[in-house]
Amino acid sequence: MNLFNKITKIELKRVIWALISIQIIMFLILVYVRESFENFHLTFESVHSKFASAISALPFWQASILIAFWITILLLLITIIGGYFYEARQRTLLKFSLNQAELIALKARVQPHFLFNTLNTIIYLINDNQDKAIATTRRLAELYRYILKASEAVSISLEEELNCVKQYLLIEKERFGDRLTFNIDLPEDWMKREVPGLILQPLIENCVLHGLTNSLENGRIEIFHEKNQDKESIVIKDNGVGIGERKLKNLLQSDRYGLKSVNERWLLFANNPLRLESKPGQGTCCYLDWE
Repeated sequence: MNLFNKITKIELKRVIWALISIQIIMFLILVYVRESFENFHLTFESVHSKFASAISALPFWQASILIAFWITILLLLITIIGGYFYEARQRTLLKFSLNQAELIALKARVQPHFLFNTLNTIIYLINDNQDKAIATTRRLAELYRYILKASEAVSISLEEELNCVKQYLLIEKERFGDRLTFNIDLPEDWMKREVPGLILQPLIENCVLHGLTNSLENGRIEIFHEKNQDKESIVIKDNGVGIGERKLKNLLQSDRYGLKSVNERWLLFANNPLRLESKPGQGTCCYLDWE
């Protein structure tokens, strides 16, 4: 997280009280140096005149430092107030973007191909393994329940998002069997972090549908944490067919795979764009960067 974001997260009322306290303390020190407290009468005119005379009586270098200090405080205060307005605007934009994106994502999740494939899997499992049929039905219900919840929230915990991803992958694993394996390995202290709802789901779905479906080898999807200099990232990696350089350049601008929405939402949320790395035959890596 950059310095500006850290500053904007400071509670405004605490900053104001701190500045008032510093002002009072510095003024009392100046007054105490110039004259005794017995002769001090606290009126607006006296405060202004005493403060002005105290400043003018200081050596040039002390007065310069004092003025520079208060200019810095003023700029900091402006930055914090401006940051609050900026953050509020960003959250409004994010909520608007999320509402549109979640509706698109919700429609994508209820597309006939996914629902029909899952129902066909359940029908097959009823005759073959009733326990698995019941478990798959519950996962499908939990997945749709989460989608409805996420579509109404600005953000949601990473733990809930990962649970949605896990349910989706377990459903797909019933279809693909041993052709699909996955592993989720993220720090435990990240689980409470807030993320936009359904931010990982479209990426995982693309890994399955476009990365692994056409692959003849066993498909594997990994979700893990990576730290690189000043950035930490959630990485989604598959060993699928990969993407050509020309197609990769335009992928984030296309609505076809839902990546444009993911990119825009993550850019608003974390101030970082979605990063993609891929080569034909070598799989694909998606990076959600956190500073």
